[in-house]
Parts: sequence; C-alpha cells; structure tokens
Amino acid sequence: GHLTPSLLKVELEAFRKIRGYLPRVLTVHTDPQDEKQVGVELAEVAGALKADILLGAEGMRLEL
Repeated sequence: GHLTPSLLKVELEAFRKIRGYLPRVLTVHTDPQDEKQVGVELAEVAGALKADILLGAEGMRLEL
C-alpha cells in the first residue's frame, strides 16, 4: 500500500528511537486530488514530531 501521513509518523518515530534524530523528509508522488489534505496531515505530523517535512511539488528545486 501507500505510505500515509499517519504511517510516516510511525516510521519516523521508530527512526528517531533507533538513530536519535529525525532526517529532513521530502514527500513525493502525491495524488493531485488528495494533495491539499495530505499537506494538512503532513503539517500535523511535522508539528507533532517537530520534524522538517516538505510536500514535493512539480517544478520544485532542491539544493543538496
């Protein structure tokens, strides 16, 4: 299945428990019709975990 915001939260909590920190996260491949709701849910997860979670968008440029 797909990784939902709630499942991402579980995965990130496990990651932090193992590694002691949270990585920056960029989500991609979001269904356009669900993008707004997913963005809201990801913002809630980011706030709850005090994590840096970005919702990827077409044309977005990143510097690594």
